[in-house]
Amino acid sequence: MPPLNLKWKIFGRPVKPVSFALTLTMLVIANAGFTDTGVLGDHFLSDFLGGGAVAIALLFVIAWVHTSQRLAETAMLLSCFLWTTRFWLIIFVAGNPIRSEGLWLSACWAIVAAGSYLLERIDSNAIARSRRHYSKSGGD
Repeated sequence: MPPLNLKWKIFGRPVKPVSFALTLTMLVIANAGFTDTGVLGDHFLSDFLGGGAVAIALLFVIAWVHTSQRLAETAMLLSCFLWTTRFWLIIFVAGNPIRSEGLWLSACWAIVAAGSYLLERIDSNAIARSRRHYSKSGGD
């Protein structure tokens, strides 16, 4: 299986477009939570979602700065959890949630975050296996 990472680099660090997009979505959720402008309005749980989103966005940035695969995977998994939590909060808190685009966007972003986490895990496992195979075969 070929590596799933792009060859592009910024400041010597790999570019991961999905991680970047998830970081931006975390900032959007934080803004909506703290300014009470999101689909959850001024419900107190929106502030908790905003705080969690800021923490996850910072984790994405720290993972990129330190080029830590494990931190990036953790941030993806946490962003999936946050989007899933938002999905269920919209169902239980907002009136008539089926007509809310926020509900469906939350579901879509949760799927994106979970899928990218799984792809990152598959990619890092494949790289580790190929390195073990290469070292055992006495490669160059």
